[in-house]
Amino acid sequence: MTRLTLLCCAGALLVLGVAPVHPAADDAARVEAGRMIYREGRLTSGEPLRGRRPAGNEVVGRDAACVLCHQRSGLGLAEGAIPMPPVSGPSLFASPMLPGHVARRAPGMEFRDYPFRTRPPYDDATLARALRAGVNPDGYSFQYLMPRYELSDADMEALIAYLRTLSAQPSPGVDASVAHFATVVAPGVDPARREAYLGVLRACFRERYPEPEQDSFGLAQKGQRQVWRLHVWDLDGAPDTWERQLASH
Repeated sequence: MTRLTLLCCAGALLVLGVAPVHPAADDAARVEAGRMIYREGRLTSGEPLRGRRPAGNEVVGRDAACVLCHQRSGLGLAEGAIPMPPVSGPSLFASPMLPGHVARRAPGMEFRDYPFRTRPPYDDATLARALRAGVNPDGYSFQYLMPRYELSDADMEALIAYLRTLSAQPSPGVDASVAHFATVVAPGVDPARREAYLGVLRACFRERYPEPEQDSFGLAQKGQRQVWRLHVWDLDGAPDTWERQLASH
């Protein structure tokens, strides 16, 4: 088994005769409540998170947790032909398309981009509607895998506060010149399959993000874009040791 791993709201309660809650503490509590919703499917009341997909089936608790599809980073993934878009703060509250971006087009074929890449930025109101009703700011209805969640106003505020923290800062291993990625290989993978898999990844990295050209002193030339570097993390031993091995990497 292999896997490519890439690697808010402010408020204070003021009650007559009671000292106000410190805003920083209030923010931290709200973000923590949102983290529980996102990663564990548990509401601020302690009740399980509930959502219903358009086909009618209900998901509850951990089975409804956002992290299952959008990952702990909030950067999303793809299930077959269905993309799970990023839900991190920088992705949601800004335009997904980079200025001047032009998608690849094959001759004679019509190009249709994903709605999550062409929508306008979210705000708190449109994001709340998206989570409850499954509709983006353009009115596009999400695909069936995305549940429509039952969230109170307090739960919604907490979840949005947490989403704003996701990938708000560059991830470890990323700076202006290089982004480090790792692919994880579990024990027992057939060596031929391992090399075939890694060969494709390495070729992609070489094609799209080659190592920078260096001058006669071995220094990268100025003006070259950020490069991507691929690392292979081979795990061994029992599954209960894998998390520790990954942490060491």
